[in-house]
Amino acid sequence: MSTQTLLGGALAVQVALAVVTWWPSGPTVVEPTDLVPGGADSITQITVTPKGGTSDPVQLVQKDGAWTLASADGYPADADKVAEVVDALGTIKLRTPIATRAVTHEQLGVSDDSYEKKVEFTAGGTEHTLLLGAAANKAIHLRVDGGDAVYQVKGLSAWTIKDTNRGYLPSDYVDVDKDTLSSLAITTPLGAAAFTRTGTGWAVDGHPELVGDAAALDTWLGKIAKVRLSDVAGTTAEPAFGLTPAAVRITWSGAQGDQQVTGGLAVGAEADGRIYVKSDDSPFIVQAPSYGLKDLATLDPATLVAPAPTDAGGAEGEPLPE
Repeated sequence: MSTQTLLGGALAVQVALAVVTWWPSGPTVVEPTDLVPGGADSITQITVTPKGGTSDPVQLVQKDGAWTLASADGYPADADKVAEVVDALGTIKLRTPIATRAVTHEQLGVSDDSYEKKVEFTAGGTEHTLLLGAAANKAIHLRVDGGDAVYQVKGLSAWTIKDTNRGYLPSDYVDVDKDTLSSLAITTPLGAAAFTRTGTGWAVDGHPELVGDAAALDTWLGKIAKVRLSDVAGTTAEPAFGLTPAAVRITWSGAQGDQQVTGGLAVGAEADGRIYVKSDDSPFIVQAPSYGLKDLATLDPATLVAPAPTDAGGAEGEPLPE
């Protein structure tokens, strides 16, 4: 028997095995079937477990029409980020399965113990569990828990369904238009100063002989008025957070349209490139990137003032008069 004949026979066996392993047996889905009959609007709860259960699941819960992160102490989730996942789940249609045998589950990444992501959700009061695996060309492999059929869902990437709290948090913890602020007060371990915006710049409260350094204040306003959100630390201040009491505190006020707004921020300890902060307007303590706010701990407010143009008293960088 020739080598070519042997190779041809081996190939035929492989093809036959592939057909036995992959080809659906029994009834198949011919007409597309909605995974969620009630659509996206019927989904009220989602839990996403990452690959191998290597970290805590993400838990999203809808309450009074708004989504919150139960896995992050109930922090309000970003509506657009959640909507992307809810809409994706609500529009999935199941067509003819690509495999119907349990032996294929591990290879397709949808077995009970080997999956890219597990998604559990409640829709219309009914609980669903999906095992998702990666597929090529912006598609996923999907298996409904309890069944053997595996479907390929196109137009949906496994990355669409985030498996970390960060994937559903808003980008910013504090977001104020710095140009609308009319007053600012800063307290650090090195001192304190308060400023009021005037028609020509910044006045130093209680010290008519001084003015605020406009360039320096503008730089700090940019850091304080927009604080990025890295993670949620909870609602209870622990000693390690450095917020009881905070050595650094900032308050501000201004007008947003016809409405007068006030705000405050306590800045705590730094850890692993993040810094703990607590807004007066939020019950949540969060971690923010420390690259901007950490310098507040060593800021001397006296460096933010200068002598008033019409007054010879005082000098830039001198301690504020008592």
